[in-house]
Amino acid sequence: MGMFRIAVCDNEEEELEETVSMVQSFLDRNDEAGGTIQIFSSAVDLLDYIEKNKASGRMDDIFDLYLLDIVMPEMTGIEFGRKIREFDKNSQIVYTTSFKEYGYEAFGVQASDYLLKPIQKEKLEEVLYVAWKKREWLWRQGIVIKAKEGMQNVRAQDIIYVENVERCAVYHLKSGLSVTGLCNRGRFEETVMPLTKLQQFFQPHKSYLVNMYYIREFRANIIILDDGTDIPISRNRKNETKKKYLNYLADISLDGNHSPG
Repeated sequence: MGMFRIAVCDNEEEELEETVSMVQSFLDRNDEAGGTIQIFSSAVDLLDYIEKNKASGRMDDIFDLYLLDIVMPEMTGIEFGRKIREFDKNSQIVYTTSFKEYGYEAFGVQASDYLLKPIQKEKLEEVLYVAWKKREWLWRQGIVIKAKEGMQNVRAQDIIYVENVERCAVYHLKSGLSVTGLCNRGRFEETVMPLTKLQQFFQPHKSYLVNMYYIREFRANIIILDDGTDIPISRNRKNETKKKYLNYLADISLDGNHSPG
């Protein structure tokens, strides 16, 4: 499943060391988490690290969990969280702060939680445990695609949309790659049935299944996805599509623990 990669970012050296010590203690007692910690003293340094990995195509080196101080010079944790969400909607963000009022703003970037300083070890370990288990759950939400190359397991969270091309289901992934399933005479709806059972997938058109997590813009007749793809909305599905998307947005705003499945 890969390492559980954790980034800890705080410009206060003493607080950074205390947080890292508590995280390491948790990992030492939970060997199966297989976690690694990387330390950053500013959001700018962390963003620079991520940009370099993106440029080299090493997306697997981007973190599963971010522990971010909110109040930092140059760039606040909230600002950095928004930048993360521009390209990574699956990682978990946990904020640390001395100010209670920041907690509500944190959910604007779909933060998993926030911790008040001084951080209590028990509370931090509880947050880490939930984040670790959530990641395990996400990794298990895969589907098996019968492709020409053989059976392929793909994580549902990595699928941006599925397209029906001449009776073949083509799965477009966030990596930029696509997997084409074996063509059959069955209906497209039957082929993608495993995905339709997950909350974030819906079908705005008979030939497309969309992961709502990757919607950049919702217009009257088309949906624009994060990768720039335009997905048409069928006239007879317009009301249902709009209702499902609004319900999805409402669920995200109410549930700080929401992540794609």
